Amino acid sequence: MKAKYKKNTLESVSKDVTKIKIEEGCESIGPKAFADCDKLEEVIFPSTLKSISFQAFLNCNSLKTICLPNSVKIIKRGAFENSGLIKIKLSDDLETLDTCAFISCNNLEEITVSDKNNFFSTENGILFNKDKTKIVLYPANRKGNFYKIPDSIIVIGENAFGDNNNLEKIKMSDYVIFLESCAFLNSKKLKDINISKNIDYLEMYTFSNCESLEKIVIPENVMFADLDTFIGDKNLKHIYTTPKFKERNEDFFDYYGNICEVIKKITIDDLLDKGKDFRQINKIFKEAKYKENILL
Repeated sequence: MKAKYKKNTLESVSKDVTKIKIEEGCESIGPKAFADCDKLEEVIFPSTLKSISFQAFLNCNSLKTICLPNSVKIIKRGAFENSGLIKIKLSDDLETLDTCAFISCNNLEEITVSDKNNFFSTENGILFNKDKTKIVLYPANRKGNFYKIPDSIIVIGENAFGDNNNLEKIKMSDYVIFLESCAFLNSKKLKDINISKNIDYLEMYTFSNCESLEKIVIPENVMFADLDTFIGDKNLKHIYTTPKFKERNEDFFDYYGNICEVIKKITIDDLLDKGKDFRQINKIFKEAKYKENILL
């Protein structure tokens, strides 16, 4: 048995399959249809395919690249989870891409989609929504250790930077107003990231398992942070925040203990009131560990 179909759905295939041409007329690849086919290297999709189900290609480690037919409209959660994909071309008619469709694709370097697609866009191999106000997925193995989030972005999607292999520094603009859960989960080399001053809530696992992260500043406008925001960050030594945040998040301070530190913000007027001249002020700026300690 090489492939089993039921009506218009491919339900399962032999685990030792290396190459397959899916029959024309097939409209759906069922849940876990190719799961654990670790020898699978090539899939030729039919022009009739409309959807790829939950974990359809789970653990297909030898599958390096795919080109989806333009008929595909839906890709479900975990569809290509932990596969060996390096490059993927999404379909022109894709409408729904569930979060974590490419979770744990640690070799993924590039995603492309045609300008004809009405819901998604790509730039430099990174996947955005159509109008580039949301980062949907930054490929886990994209080259480079620094990324400046474009000013057009207001939302960073669930697991958007998850499992990243290379990024050490990310610059986030203050146009960002929402971080979805797990946004930076398992970004193991991430050492330096700022949080937008217009974020008001830190979701669960936002920065979880960021093993290289040693310090972070939570801006004053953050109203609440989930207790699991930084869970698993084994080298995190300093969480800097403000008195107002502490007032609203006593449980957070109790949970993270002595790595939480309240910082006092000072203004130029504060310094001038104390009689400091501009040379002294400049020295304070240079010596300040975190620019977030000073309001300009």
